[in-house]
Amino acid sequence: MEITLDHIVHFIGNDPQHVVHTFQNKGIHAVAGGSHKNWGTYNSLLYSGLAYIEFLAIEHAEIAAKSDNPLVIHLRNTIKREEGIGQICFRTEHIDKLQQHLHNLNLKTLPIFHGSRIRQDGKQIEWKMLFIEDKDPYIPLPFFIEWKENDESRLAELKTGGFVDSNLENSQIKRVEWPVTDYKKAALSWSSLFGEQMYMNDTLKKVRIMVGNTEICFTSQDTNRTSKGKQYKVILDPPLIGGPICVNGVQYE
Repeated sequence: MEITLDHIVHFIGNDPQHVVHTFQNKGIHAVAGGSHKNWGTYNSLLYSGLAYIEFLAIEHAEIAAKSDNPLVIHLRNTIKREEGIGQICFRTEHIDKLQQHLHNLNLKTLPIFHGSRIRQDGKQIEWKMLFIEDKDPYIPLPFFIEWKENDESRLAELKTGGFVDSNLENSQIKRVEWPVTDYKKAALSWSSLFGEQMYMNDTLKKVRIMVGNTEICFTSQDTNRTSKGKQYKVILDPPLIGGPICVNGVQYE
């Protein structure tokens, strides 16, 4: 399965523009994304090379309430309880072949979704998304995306348009620490999906698995909890200039 980390979806409960201001106050260039008119959501973005963090929120509750997009449904249900990492998305150039591969693993998938949004500069961005049918709502399975434009064109356009912080052009998302209900079961699901080995540490109650160049680390939500809730982390390489920053329930480093 040839895939690459595309983005991390960070569910937030306020205007995504507030996140942009939070990062900009720390000297980090985050940008407004746009609106998903058919889903009732909107976002802001922080790029790390071509991968990025998507800060996703509900813009129009009445539209979001009617959406059958699994990501929007997950956002609706989760944001009532907490902010934090909602799902992780991996990029492919052959989403139809990937769907067949998942079927060969006896995994059920939903029909491929066609998505679009209007960027702040007025350009319409288009893509396709593929979701695995969830058997357990507490096991956060990834989803997959195929962009209409190729990676080279997208990255060149993002740089030209000033969407990528110059300090983050050559960075990568190195590790994601994700507190879940059952960290062993979550890691086993991902290991079976990607065919990768798990590295378990029962003392620290965490399991890590490499997917492409990114380490996904599932931790026990009971162990990794602070007075403010679950302790989500996203670690970049090289680290963020100015040190760690906590944004809407997630620590970025």
